[in-house]
Amino acid sequence: MSSLEELFCAVDDFCQAFEPLWRQQLLSQGLQRRDRQRQLCLSEVMTIL
Repeated sequence: MSSLEELFCAVDDFCQAFEPLWRQQLLSQGLQRRDRQRQLCLSEVMTIL
């Protein structure tokens, strides 16, 4: 496995755990935002950056 694949897997694992907690936190603080359809998932964007 290449290092880019390993990086993506690690970032994706993090995002799978983080995103639901983050959304819950936003909702509890009254900061709900629209969930727009994306072309890339958060983990793909973070890996590219």
